[in-house]
Amino acid sequence: IEFFKGQDASFVVSVCRLLKPCFAAPLDFVFREGEVAQEMFFVQSGTVAVMSDIDGEEVVLDEHRSGSYFGEIALLLEDRPRECSVCALTFCSMFSFSKSSLNELLALYPQVQKTMQK
Repeated sequence: IEFFKGQDASFVVSVCRLLKPCFAAPLDFVFREGEVAQEMFFVQSGTVAVMSDIDGEEVVLDEHRSGSYFGEIALLLEDRPRECSVCALTFCSMFSFSKSSLNELLALYPQVQKTMQK
């Protein structure tokens, strides 16, 4: 993730310690368009589809696989609704990282907050 690059190693280790495992079966929604965004996700295994309602029809805009991430805007913007839905296409193992976890870390690493605001 761009705003984690070049950060202090202890900050990155702290992020890793706060990741929470989560799982999805095929056709499970990770989140839906319009929900208030509270966390981002890292895909460990499996495939998810990024979808949006266009003229009343769910259209697949993108897919994310192992090693990718999505929902990072949730960490940067306050109480912003999701602009799309994400649905598992296969069994997925993921990690979530919440906005509240990031805020806890930024209190401990104020220099990181300065670089993220740039």
